[in-house]
Amino acid sequence: MSKESDIGHGRECFLDRHHENDRLSGRVVAWLSPPERFVLWALRHRLAHGSPAPADPCLAGAFLSVFGLAGGEAALRAFEECFEQLARFARRDILLAPLGCACVSVDEERLVLLLCPALGEGAVAAAQPSIARSLVRSGAVEPLLAAATRFRRRLAEVDLDRLRAASRPVRRMSH
Repeated sequence: MSKESDIGHGRECFLDRHHENDRLSGRVVAWLSPPERFVLWALRHRLAHGSPAPADPCLAGAFLSVFGLAGGEAALRAFEECFEQLARFARRDILLAPLGCACVSVDEERLVLLLCPALGEGAVAAAQPSIARSLVRSGAVEPLLAAATRFRRRLAEVDLDRLRAASRPVRRMSH
């Protein structure tokens, strides 16, 4: 995955400025479920900060908050495995918008389909191998699917109230 050098700030959508409209999914972050928002935030945060979770206390803290002490490390490990497969074996640049962007790219939508439990069933589950093949080279498809399955299982066990609380925007206090 390559990081855009001219990424928009705040809630501005850099995709519009870069004429990448053909890479937009048509969805916005507000329409996503709490598990989908968490996955999208984690992907965008990981790309923006560039370091794996143990070196990134914000990402590690979010995983511990959502998954608890018992499941946080395993979920984080599976997430990092997915991210590593994407970073090392991507077929092409995978478009992840900046943290504050309200738009969801087609690539982000595909990743959410791979990593969210409720979406990992039925017709979506049958499409997951082709979704993975669209993102990574052939040798990385199975490892990506295996790591995504481990992550989905952990996310499926999370209490939705805990996830909703973790996905609320943080308000800054002014003095």
